[in-house]
Amino acid sequence: MERSKPYPQLIASGIVSGSLYLLLYMYEREILAAFTRTDGWYPALPVIAAFVFSFAHGAFTAFIGSGGAFVLTPAMMSMGVPGVVAVASNLCHKFPKALVGAHRRHKFGQVDVKLGLVMAASASVGVWVGADFQNQIKQDFGEAGSNLYVSLAFVVVLAIVGAIVLRDALKVYRSGETDAREQASPLARWVQSVEIPGTMMHFKTANIRVSALFTLPLGFATGLLASTIAVGGFIGVPGMMYVLGASVPPS
Repeated sequence: MERSKPYPQLIASGIVSGSLYLLLYMYEREILAAFTRTDGWYPALPVIAAFVFSFAHGAFTAFIGSGGAFVLTPAMMSMGVPGVVAVASNLCHKFPKALVGAHRRHKFGQVDVKLGLVMAASASVGVWVGADFQNQIKQDFGEAGSNLYVSLAFVVVLAIVGAIVLRDALKVYRSGETDAREQASPLARWVQSVEIPGTMMHFKTANIRVSALFTLPLGFATGLLASTIAVGGFIGVPGMMYVLGASVPPS
């Protein structure tokens, strides 16, 4: 029996998640005032809110391969959390959450372990460099400069990536071929056509054969941005799709 497409669940979880964050931004001052009170049940409100937001947003981001920090980080900053603390805190919950998601998707045959390990190797270096870079910005320009850096990085990076993905989605929608087989982008086709002796790697699940010299910089950039603004999957997934030509589920 053919499985039903998860579009209704994706849309519903997206609406719930978006509504929660809209309420957070609309009533930012009132929520911050309630979170800082120490009488009665008020000290428990931040913990309850963290569980509700994490569950709702986790259910949504599970569909798109992102950890959700592209919303959680600015949401924490809007509640008064310094940018560098918001980034570091979101990095803390990425590892266990990623393991759970990868284990679940591995049962469906959607995880390319080899590609993930290759990306993780250079991503680890990127995270290390990004952490030092952001710490240096805070030392040189203070907390205000660090917050400005995180905010500008969010605006620039997410706007560019979002525009590229939106353009691709509109192109597919207008063509009416929503069920057509995925096609690699021109950049991905060029990357796959480059043969560099001694560096070629085949990734079975992702169904691609590319040089490690392309995967390593991509992993480094993913790790660098993850350490800078706590956003990894939002960059890594489009990178594997549009640069390497990997299909959507393994990405």
